Amino acid sequence: MPPALTRDAVDADFPAAHSMDTDWFAVDRDGRVALFDSGENGAVADGSARLDHGLALDDLAPHAPGSVAADDVDGLYATASPGHEFEYPRGEGRLVTFVRSLDVVADSLASGEAVALAGGKRPAVAWVRDGRDALDRLHRARECRRCLLVEHAARTSDGREPGDVGVYRYAHAPDAGTPQPYTRVQRPSRPLHLDALPAPLRAKVGAVRFADVSFDDDARVQPFEHAPSHAYKASGWCGTDGEVHAVPGSEAEFAREYGVGAGDVLFYAVGDEYGCFSNFYPAPVRLKGRVWPTTEHYFQAQKFAGTKHEEAVRAAKTPMLAARMGRDRSLPLRRDWEAVKDAVMRDAVRAKFEQHADLREVLLATGDARLVEHTENDSYWGDGGDGSGRNRLGEILMEVRAALRAGAGQ
Repeated sequence: MPPALTRDAVDADFPAAHSMDTDWFAVDRDGRVALFDSGENGAVADGSARLDHGLALDDLAPHAPGSVAADDVDGLYATASPGHEFEYPRGEGRLVTFVRSLDVVADSLASGEAVALAGGKRPAVAWVRDGRDALDRLHRARECRRCLLVEHAARTSDGREPGDVGVYRYAHAPDAGTPQPYTRVQRPSRPLHLDALPAPLRAKVGAVRFADVSFDDDARVQPFEHAPSHAYKASGWCGTDGEVHAVPGSEAEFAREYGVGAGDVLFYAVGDEYGCFSNFYPAPVRLKGRVWPTTEHYFQAQKFAGTKHEEAVRAAKTPMLAARMGRDRSLPLRRDWEAVKDAVMRDAVRAKFEQHADLREVLLATGDARLVEHTENDSYWGDGGDGSGRNRLGEILMEVRAALRAGAGQ
């Protein structure tokens, strides 16, 4: 088990002051078990088994395969505050420091005051003994990149951490206003499998299963993407793709908080409810006497109309590759592109919904709702994520909808 620091002091009302501090279990597609620490506002899967609700790590310990906990160094880095004024931490746990180079802590490593943590992209050390003087020097010299106190409140009665009983550990980012994906912060050397537990315990721990997740492979997990979930005082949640989505049942509050009007139809990812409005949606269109795999292929290729690059973009294996080719400024962009790009987009969108009856039904079924490409990645075609963007793709979709409705009426 990793070394621990001695407790100096701890706030009397912690964690009671943070009413959503919850440790809950989930199982991945392979039957591995993970414990999620929600912090103040991480999402919690509905119906999940929770520590201190008739369940403890001691219940799992007799069935663990002799595992040893190992810090996920990159995960710890992601959960540490990027900027800080150093104050030696209070609490029980181990202090981890990310440094510019292990050379700056060579003396501490040589003396055994600290140990290097392996397996991460960034050099880091864990402090075995009280390293106040060394840490103070690191911070005065601006050699510390991030530091955090790793505290696993969830332990067995004999002090073992989740990884020591075969359980993966995920933590939520501190002080995150919008529920973020959890980050894996600890791995077991030998994972506990759900089938190793007796039936009553197996049913309790396995109440939530993420069928598309591997705790061994997926360093980040957003519960909302895999199961009905909830989060403390949150109307939106951030996906692993960086996009913010409404918490089911909180759409009106989400609209006010994130700059989207109530009743608006939001779209972005192909897998969303209105994913067919995305240019990445796999709906081939016939334009200019050729078939284009997606409207994204057509739109990006028209930046090089009449050149060999047009056909190269059309042949791209995925819409993402087509988009990358279209944004490659080493290729000769047509001079009138800014003047014609809206018309090109309109032609592509019109063709998609004229040539695909099923998609046309989805578009017409939105009635008079405002259509919004909701993403912070684009402030011209999308809304910029906060309503400040032009939302030109949404506007063109509404124009095409009106034209299709008028045509149907005639």
